Amino acid sequence: MADVRLLLPCLLLLASQALRAADSTTSSPLRFEVTIKTNLVSIPQHGRLFVILARTNNPEPRLTLGRTGLDAPQALGRDLNGFAPGATAVLDESAFTFPIANLSQLFSPYDTSSIPFVVQALFDSNIDLRSPNAPGNLYSPPQKVTLAPGRGGTVKLELSRQIPPQEVPADSAQVKFVELQSRRLSEFHGRPIFLRAGVVLPRDFEREASRRYPVWLRIGGFNARYTTVTNLMAKKSGFKKTWLADETRACCCFNWTAPGLMVILIRSTRRITAPTVTPWLRN
Repeated sequence: MADVRLLLPCLLLLASQALRAADSTTSSPLRFEVTIKTNLVSIPQHGRLFVILARTNNPEPRLTLGRTGLDAPQALGRDLNGFAPGATAVLDESAFTFPIANLSQLFSPYDTSSIPFVVQALFDSNIDLRSPNAPGNLYSPPQKVTLAPGRGGTVKLELSRQIPPQEVPADSAQVKFVELQSRRLSEFHGRPIFLRAGVVLPRDFEREASRRYPVWLRIGGFNARYTTVTNLMAKKSGFKKTWLADETRACCCFNWTAPGLMVILIRSTRRITAPTVTPWLRN
C-alpha cells in the first residue's frame, strides 16, 4: 500500500503531461499579434518590438525591461523595419526571448493549471536613447491574460500610446539644466544631436554672480543621466545637506569649501552610452 502511495504523484504528473501533449496537437502554438493604432504615427517606424509578460502591473511590464534577477519578466523581441498602421507583427516561438530560451519554455513541466499574466507591447524606435520611456516609443496598455500549459492561441495587442517628446526639467535655486546642440555630432549623424547637462550651483552663487568658481565636470557612465542632479539636491538628500554645510570640504586635496564649487553632470543622449534594456534582447 505504501508503494502505491509513492507512485501516485508520479502517475498524476505523467497523466497531466499526457493531457498537455494531447492538447498541443489540437491547438495552435502561442503567438502575439501586435498592431499600431490608426493615425498614431505618420511614417513607417524602424526599431525593435517587445512583448513583455509579467505577473503584476506594478510597475507596468514595459518598465521592468532590463531586470535580470528573479524578478525579471518574460520578454520577446523582434526587429522590424517599416512598421506602420495596417501591418501586423507576430512574435512567436521564432522570436528572441529572455530569460527563457524559447517561448515554448514559458511553462515548466510541473505547471498543470492556468497562470495569469499581465502582457504589454513596446516598440522601441528611438535611436538616441535606450530606455522604455524614450521619446517617440510606442506602447500598448497593460492587458490581463490567462495562459495555460499546452494550450496555444493568439493574444492581440495594439500600440495605442506614444511617449511624448523629452523636455528639459525645470530649474531650481540650486540646480540648472542646459541643452546645447553639438555641431560635430550633428554633422556626423546628419541630423541635430543635442547634449544636455545638469548643473549644481554653489550655495552663494546668486549673491556672488561675478565670482569665478572651480568646476567639477562629471561625465556619466553606465546608465547615468544628467537628471541625476535632481536626486542629489532633493529635499531629504544627504548630499544636499553636506553640499550646503559651512564646514564641508569638497576635496581633501584642495582648500575648497562646498559652497565655492560647481558640479556639472553632462550626458550625451547617444544610444551606445545609455543601455537600460536587457542586453540579450538588444544585441
